[in-house]
Amino acid sequence: MSGTQQNIALSDADISELKGIYNSGINASGQATTSTNGSQVSNFIRNLNVKWGNYQAYTRDDNSQVAEFELEKENFMLSTRQQKAGDTVFFRNKTEAVFIKLSNGKRLSVFMKVIEDFNQTKKSVIANLHYKQIPSTFTGSIIFYTLDRHFINGWRYNAGQIVAKLGTPGAASANSTQQVNSTNKQVNVAKPTCGGVTVYWEEDCEYDVVLDDGTVYIYYNCDPVIDDVIPDICDDLAQGPPGGGVLGDTGGSTGGPTGTPPPDTSKNPCQQAAFLAANTAFKGLLSAMQATTDGNQEFGYTYTLNTDGSVSANGPSVGTIGSASVDINIPPTSDGVIHTHFYGPTNYPTFSPADIKALFDALHSGDIKNTKTFSDVLVTFGGTYMIKIIDPVQFAAFAANNLSDDHYTAFSDNYDLSQQLYAQANDNTTSYELALLSMLNNSGLTLMRGDYQFGSWTPIVKQNNQVVNNNCN
Repeated sequence: MSGTQQNIALSDADISELKGIYNSGINASGQATTSTNGSQVSNFIRNLNVKWGNYQAYTRDDNSQVAEFELEKENFMLSTRQQKAGDTVFFRNKTEAVFIKLSNGKRLSVFMKVIEDFNQTKKSVIANLHYKQIPSTFTGSIIFYTLDRHFINGWRYNAGQIVAKLGTPGAASANSTQQVNSTNKQVNVAKPTCGGVTVYWEEDCEYDVVLDDGTVYIYYNCDPVIDDVIPDICDDLAQGPPGGGVLGDTGGSTGGPTGTPPPDTSKNPCQQAAFLAANTAFKGLLSAMQATTDGNQEFGYTYTLNTDGSVSANGPSVGTIGSASVDINIPPTSDGVIHTHFYGPTNYPTFSPADIKALFDALHSGDIKNTKTFSDVLVTFGGTYMIKIIDPVQFAAFAANNLSDDHYTAFSDNYDLSQQLYAQANDNTTSYELALLSMLNNSGLTLMRGDYQFGSWTPIVKQNNQVVNNNCN
């Protein structure tokens, strides 16, 4: 973890409070412990017994507080190599319950599952691995779940560096972003996957410790239960590990359908979105930005639609490392702005309240020259979104009641509260989409979601507490 931290001691009252949060969280949706029958493993956590006397707690340099508690060991082993009797096993697992209290008093609580592979080093470092504190020699996978055992996301590491973003364990490769399940509820599908690694789940293992530090074991009687696949997300490997300067300099024209001027969208946002979806270089810019969402800072660009059909991009604006924000100067000639949200357990996978306020501030200050062509595009670890201003007058009235200094705090708090309520019955990204759509009701804005190749954009709306497509005509 970058920055500094100060260790703290938890009082009995602190631990009692965390126990209440934990018990409420693990029972939030009534999910049973993991089933291993058939060929589906929804997650890799079964033992929910927390070792409340064994913890690490500290204050981070952003004044947030983190408390990590190790769970009792599972009766199974997860490895990425199939073992046989007599093998020396260089895999170790652990599960931690991680409780985070932000400086504003808000909380986040997750499970962190670690699968360590130390076949190369022959030295385990799992005991020194903590939330956002990754030893330089760690190789393996770290997977995050909500307390009611719903997959959030995961990361594959090699020698302390992220090399892949992980899809849902056991998920089939998908070529679309949405499907309908047996209850006719529309649900998000993981990004298209590009292979992955097989994880072997074996139970009732017995080991003999052969080194004093307990890091190497002789494999004995494990009962094979299932092998499962953790898929890699396709486009997250294209630009290499995060933080590698993947954006580069994309100033100047980015090409397009020459001689095809950008359309006047008026009341139809789909025409403008379709124009951007057809621009190969614009999609390439979004793809490069998407690769940075595995990092720890935000990036931003502005762009202009040229009369010859090309797109000129200007930037990047670069946010402070570790800060979920980026300052973007929007020239009056701009036709749109793009920025990223990098992954963080407390970061928004959709437009944040601050993003909505920034859009109105740009409109109010005259930075948006033409609302009919202007697009606010967001590339996040959870998906890609676009906001179009359909009715500037209605948006201004909405802003007066929600985004002004007197009302913004309530707007932001209500957004977060709505997300927490929707999270009880939905995955993380969907809960944020539902909260955002609820907050933007009668705002004069339209929210669109892009596919993972940035080749199409579809308006989305909330109906019966579900996110549904509002297809373009």
